[in-house]
Amino acid sequence: MAPAFDNMFSRAYLALVAAAVGLDVHATYVVHDPAFASMRLTLATAPAGLLALPLPAVFWDSPVEWVGPLLLIATTVTAGLGNAVLLGRPVAGNRASARDRRTVA
Repeated sequence: MAPAFDNMFSRAYLALVAAAVGLDVHATYVVHDPAFASMRLTLATAPAGLLALPLPAVFWDSPVEWVGPLLLIATTVTAGLGNAVLLGRPVAGNRASARDRRTVA
């Protein structure tokens, strides 16, 4: 496999997360109608995104209104990065095992 093709799945997943973040930021801060915008972001980063939900819920009713949504975006982006690492690991592991098989033969 070519090196650019190795992490295709993790890169495509990061593109999906970036699109969901863009939709969430636009709906929350530009249009001011965040009805279900954060659900796209949370579902795109599941299962780690679901585990990150309790932290922003604590700060959702803070006096500064932008803290809750920003913390939700930050935690789900972190969960998305963790998911991308987990998606890229099997590819790197398969490449290493194929390289080991070639050196033995």
